[in-house]
Amino acid sequence: MGVYNRGVRAAALALALAFAAGGPDARAEYAPVESLDYRVASADVVFTGTVVRRQPIPWTGGGWQWTRYDVATEERLRGSAPLIASVFVRGDSTDSVWTVPGQRLLVFTDTLTSRADEVRGMQDAARSALLQAPAPLLATRGICHLDDPGNGALALSDAPPFPVVTREMQVIGTGTAILAAARRAAVVAEPVLRGKHNDDPLGFDDTGQAAHRLLYRGSAVHVAVPIDAELIAQADRLLGERPLYLRLRGAKVFASWHSPYATDRLQRLLADPGAYPSRRPDGSWRRTYAVRALAKRALEQRGEHVRPVVIEESMPAPTPRRP
Repeated sequence: MGVYNRGVRAAALALALAFAAGGPDARAEYAPVESLDYRVASADVVFTGTVVRRQPIPWTGGGWQWTRYDVATEERLRGSAPLIASVFVRGDSTDSVWTVPGQRLLVFTDTLTSRADEVRGMQDAARSALLQAPAPLLATRGICHLDDPGNGALALSDAPPFPVVTREMQVIGTGTAILAAARRAAVVAEPVLRGKHNDDPLGFDDTGQAAHRLLYRGSAVHVAVPIDAELIAQADRLLGERPLYLRLRGAKVFASWHSPYATDRLQRLLADPGAYPSRRPDGSWRRTYAVRALAKRALEQRGEHVRPVVIEESMPAPTPRRP
């Protein structure tokens, strides 16, 4: 299977999975948490190493604060990292309290080519330090601390640290477990399907899971995972389910993935029979074919011919249920 390249970067295609989703029209505010598997598949270079030097970049006002960490490379999981990697971290969430010389890290990084727009937007001091460093890498995808068994948090460069969650929605908190999961993810990271990045949430009502309990902050919890052969097989199974909301989940996967196979699936979904009823302010009732609407929109966005299809139509008022 191919890998989607943006510039020279082998980028993963992501999908946000919502644990605490409401009905089909729910629009909760959320900040997707990237699973460990997504970070491995998305990053150019993934490796473990020990911090040998920390060098804050002088902040001159405007833009992000940057810090340079020289990291002695130990194990390369994905891509090519030099013996001593110059890793630049954005923001202040990985300050001296988090990352100090001698600390062992799992680092998810991008090359300057992949992040050209971000490099151009840096303040002068940070850009100058970056361009003068040997083989610099940008840790804009986060770092994991591997030393302290009780501190397996994923430190984001521009957000509070999050626990590490896998694509199976399992929370892992020890350095040994994190590294083992990252190694497994690196083995399957290459066959990421060709497509584009998409943050459309996919609803999963798994509110009892540990990931949900740990990440819940009063709104829906979303975890980004790579769209690969495993997820496509799951989506195919969902399209055969009877409940409409399950078919809608599967349809969202194909709406996010650009390929002849996905296009064929979307064309077939234009005949999906499922509809949600709704009452209008004037008292009339309408039914909306949610899967059809999603398929039609996705096909039109990729320039495909879409045959005439009913998306919404009037309907009789539902018969009230007896108490």
